[in-house]
Amino acid sequence: MDNAIRVDPIGTSGGLALFWKGTSSISLKKMCSWFIDVEFFDVSLNKSWRLVNVYFSPYENVRKDQWAFFSQYKSCLGEDWVLWGDMNDIVCAEEKNGGAVRPALSFRGFRNFIRIVA
Repeated sequence: MDNAIRVDPIGTSGGLALFWKGTSSISLKKMCSWFIDVEFFDVSLNKSWRLVNVYFSPYENVRKDQWAFFSQYKSCLGEDWVLWGDMNDIVCAEEKNGGAVRPALSFRGFRNFIRIVA
């Protein structure tokens, strides 16, 4: 890859990176320990859009705080944006393979987050 933006790990955990190739016009808007927000500018369309690369915490209480933050933060992204990365959650039992069975109510938080940010 020709270009990268990265968030260094803290000790032996964390870290996040966004790599791209070519001469795309990409500008960093904001980053922290769990997300990188960049703006892409498409010269041929004369249009910008935002990409937010996330790593939501595997710890439910931290992840809920991240969802709450992003639910507010999305208002500064404009109309054209994409959220992608590791959500560390699922919306239904059919997405799970193995391990302990999760109760149906445990999916409600992530489903609500998706509904709010969509």
